[in-house]
Amino acid sequence: MSSEGSARIGQTSIAFPATMGGVDAADAYASEFCKAHQISSRLKRVLLLILEELVTNTVTHGCPVEDSNIDVTLRSDGSHIFLYYRDRGVAFDPMNDRNPPDFSQTMRSRPAGGVGWPLIFHYCGNVLYRRLGDHNDLQLTIPVFEVPPA
Repeated sequence: MSSEGSARIGQTSIAFPATMGGVDAADAYASEFCKAHQISSRLKRVLLLILEELVTNTVTHGCPVEDSNIDVTLRSDGSHIFLYYRDRGVAFDPMNDRNPPDFSQTMRSRPAGGVGWPLIFHYCGNVLYRRLGDHNDLQLTIPVFEVPPA
């Protein structure tokens, strides 16, 4: 993990392999970030959930290039956590390519999956996606003081 200079307040970055083992790396990184920035346990759980969803989606649906990394940067300005996420998976724009599950059905009657992006949109005040070359580039903003209950 590296820490950026004073140009970005409270910013750190990590890169880890685009594998399911990346969930553990992302969890440890985010936990350390939350401890260093005195983030509440509730907001920490939200951040861990978001990162787990992103990494899992990259590995299971994104078909990342062999031996590629996932890059994550976390930054806090005291009012928000800014999460920057980058992978080399297939292009996926969550703003346009999502098919939310039918929540009117019971969990047993609807297909598994599809809940991750609705949760991410629920907790993030802002989601920005760009395709930069062969990378998916996501920027998520999570309000520190206004984490809505699920």
